[in-house]
Amino acid sequence: MKIKKSNIKYIILLIFIFHLGFIKFPHTPNYRYINYILVLITFLYLLLKLKFIIRRLNKKIVGFLLMYMVLVFISAYTNRNNHVLVNSYYSAVFYILTVFDIFLGISYVAIKKNFSFIIRVFLVLSVTYLFLNDVLLLLYPNLFTKNKTYYLVGNKFSVSYLHLQVLVLFLMNRSNKNRSIILLYDRFIFLILILISIYVTIVIESRVGLISIILFILILKFPINFLENPRVFLITLISSSLLSFGFNFLLNNKFIHYFIVNILHKDLTLTGRISIYDKIPILLKDHIILGYGYGSSYETWLNYMGMPNSQNATIDIILEQGLIATILLIGIFYCIFQLLYNSKEKSNHLHPVITIIYIFVLLGSVEITFGVPFICWGGLLYAAQAEIEKSNQTRKDVLNESFNIINAKS
Repeated sequence: MKIKKSNIKYIILLIFIFHLGFIKFPHTPNYRYINYILVLITFLYLLLKLKFIIRRLNKKIVGFLLMYMVLVFISAYTNRNNHVLVNSYYSAVFYILTVFDIFLGISYVAIKKNFSFIIRVFLVLSVTYLFLNDVLLLLYPNLFTKNKTYYLVGNKFSVSYLHLQVLVLFLMNRSNKNRSIILLYDRFIFLILILISIYVTIVIESRVGLISIILFILILKFPINFLENPRVFLITLISSSLLSFGFNFLLNNKFIHYFIVNILHKDLTLTGRISIYDKIPILLKDHIILGYGYGSSYETWLNYMGMPNSQNATIDIILEQGLIATILLIGIFYCIFQLLYNSKEKSNHLHPVITIIYIFVLLGSVEITFGVPFICWGGLLYAAQAEIEKSNQTRKDVLNESFNIINAKS
């Protein structure tokens, strides 16, 4: 990718956002302080551009985003003295600034440059880290931990999601609004990337990673018009979230019983998940509205159950941020899907990013997937719409100017 001098400031901004949204280095000493610096610099830069950005963003989404951040702050402030292992107040402030930086930062670059520019920068960064991670993983598997549980970018889930991320960005980079058909050469490269991803997930023993790749291939087969329907997204999310409470009923099915015991070789409690789900109503009883505060899930579940989290993405957010904040977050994504669904512009190039959002939603029934990367994918999806709105506004301005000239002459 050729770099023009005029693009450097946008590339730097995207590098900051990429590291806030997608990459963590758990073994780097004091890495969180580096993150604090990235968040603050990005936040201050975007504040200078805030008036320009807000004028060009969808008011409904901005409203939902603002209310969501306020509710997360109130939840954390209310619970600021209730935890020992985590300071939910400072964690929430950092999270709120991160969400602000991601949504507004990506949208700003999409408006000033274009969506394809963002994808190219993110792809280069993703491939670079993927290459470094996999080389170290294969050559020095015990470099970071003796039991091969952590790697350059984190645990096996982080590695798996990075591979999926590269697949998504590669497809998006090779397609555009006018070309939905991927060329034969692109298909070959994509196949190689899938095979590498499958191989690595097997090496690191990540069943979730393998399932996510399979889901990615399968969901890509669904028509884009079906996937971007906001009602389909909402039904999928609600069904995935409620699946936890139906496990006891499902386990009575002989086929599912056989699959878990004889195929997956798991016990019928699904590694303790059933007992976790039984305790959810008790934990949420007095904290359903505001939750226990951002970042408190680990300590809360450890105190009550001796478990690290709820093993359910939606329940985990409700537990930490409260029901109202969770509804607002879902509302943000619903509005984004609604904008895409109602748009007259082609959105075939967004098929991969919509697919990975569905994967996060589906895996959210058994894993914690609604973190900052999920927010980042939502920000990317909205940035594409922000670019479309910019193009529409430009056309309107040109038409208005033409009418003004005609009226002046007459």
